[in-house]
Amino acid sequence: MTRYETQRILAVIAVTYPNFNPKNKEESVDIWHKLLEEYNYQDINLALKTFVMSSQSAFAPSVSELIGLVNKANEPQYTEEGEAWAMVYKAICNSSYNSATEFAKLPEMIQKAVGSADQLREWATDTDFNHSVESSNFKRQYRQLVEKDKEYQRMPIEMKQRIEQKGMVLIGNKDM
Repeated sequence: MTRYETQRILAVIAVTYPNFNPKNKEESVDIWHKLLEEYNYQDINLALKTFVMSSQSAFAPSVSELIGLVNKANEPQYTEEGEAWAMVYKAICNSSYNSATEFAKLPEMIQKAVGSADQLREWATDTDFNHSVESSNFKRQYRQLVEKDKEYQRMPIEMKQRIEQKGMVLIGNKDM
């Protein structure tokens, strides 16, 4: 987003929320611009419009509220944990001899929660397999991975790049 676009966003906020009156307008533009520069104007403008139309608050939105609305709109769709376990269980049922094929069919996030094709084969051939226990363990692991991914998705691009440079990415295309 350009500095000019940031000024336009702040102008709309000032008109829409008469109580919004920063003491130093230039400094406000500079700070908002620095925080919003990696976002595009259309997304922030739509977030502002959404906030204005849906908020019952008399207070202007903060930068984080606008970014939150943009992130929510762009958030990847995650499989619900019960549905994810159903997919895993179906894969388990076919994994005595076909674990690699079944593992490859699973979405990436579910693969990360399972761990490996070998894990599918182990579950498939385990005579003491406890559906309730394994289901609970998988769902907990999957839920943690989804939350980490959501947290990662909300990070600024600069922070994501630093994390990737250090090889610490747990989600996405990087290995765990």
